Parts: sequence; structure tokens; C-alpha cells
Amino acid sequence: MKKVLKFSTERQNIWFSSDSHFKHSKEFIYKPRGFSSVEQHDKTLIENWNNKVAADDIVVFLGDFSLNSSEEETKCLFNSLRGNIYYVFGNHESYVYRIYRNEILRKYGDSEIEVYPITWNNKVTFVGNDITLSVDKQLIYCSHWAHRTWDKMQHGIIHLCGHSHSNDIESQPDYLGCKRLDCGVDNFGCPVSFQDVMKIMDKKSIKVVDHHDGDTVSGR
Repeated sequence: MKKVLKFSTERQNIWFSSDSHFKHSKEFIYKPRGFSSVEQHDKTLIENWNNKVAADDIVVFLGDFSLNSSEEETKCLFNSLRGNIYYVFGNHESYVYRIYRNEILRKYGDSEIEVYPITWNNKVTFVGNDITLSVDKQLIYCSHWAHRTWDKMQHGIIHLCGHSHSNDIESQPDYLGCKRLDCGVDNFGCPVSFQDVMKIMDKKSIKVVDHHDGDTVSGR
């Protein structure tokens, strides 16, 4: 069983984001977001992030940080952003994954093993392909991909994801049929706060699609 990471908003603000796609010079990424170039896109996303996030805040990032960037460029991008990043891997990781592997090699002498969590440069903590958090005692299941079912969904554990670039209807903020939310840039433009996530989730209903029934939801 994975350890639940516990955070409190009394200590710092908690934010969520995904799918920034820094350095991804494809028009189908930056043009739908309202930008004429990838340079304008990246500059604005960094400004939007830093206008929200304070130096000691936590940002849970749900994958696909950058493409077409070197390892050094990726490190510079991480260091340009405020806050401490907890990183969940997505499917377009390129040099992000290399940073993780090199940190494993540096600390353990073997780049082929898997170790989580592990922190690079006191800035980015890699937590694997998914993670369960407790924020102010609210349990949150985080993954890059949207899951149809997740542990204890019948008890109100919420699910935050990315990947779909706002195309998955059931992960949209205004879809009320399940407690799942796409926290990506295409929905919010910048990291979204835990408080704003909960305002959205409070309007959503619990959806049970596996063997758990109504009695399970009610706790009987």
C-alpha cells in the first residue's frame, strides 16, 4: 500500500496543474490556448503560475510538463516556477524522466531501480505514476490519466487528473455526475487551488460504477 502524503492549508497553499507542454512547438497545443507562438505560450504560462503560487506553496503536477526541451532547459523551467512541485508522471515526459533517473543514479548508484518519493534540487519531488493525498483530511487520488474507478470513490475520495486537454466530458468542471476533475492548463490556464477544487467538487455527485452499491455509499 502506498503511503498517503498529508498536507494542510494552514501551512501553505496547495495547487494542482497538468499538461503545460512547455517547449511543445505544435500549433495544435498553443493556438487553442490563445497564443501565436510557443514562446508567447511558455512566457505567459510561467507568469500565470508565478502570479498565483508563493515560494513555499505546494504544486501537485499531474504530468506532461514539457516536450522538445533538453535536460538543462527542463531544469531551468522547473527552477523558473515558484513553489515546491510534487510530480506525477504522464505520457510525454522526455527529459523530466531523465532528471528523475539521473537523481536515482546520483543517490543510489543504479539508474534502473524505482524509488519514490525522491527529490531533485529541493524543488521537484517525484512520486511515481499516481499518488493519494490528504489535504485538510480530504483524500485525493491523483493520476495523469482519468480513471473510471478509483479506491474508495464510493466514500467521496475525489480524483484529479490531466491528459485530456479538456476533451473528456466527465472530467470537466461543469460535469456533475462524478467527482473527477481535469486540472490541466486547458481548463484553468494556471494552477488551481485546493479551495477552488473543492468548490467544484462540492457540486459533483458520487458515482459508483463497480460492485459497490448504495448501502456502501451510505456506509452500511
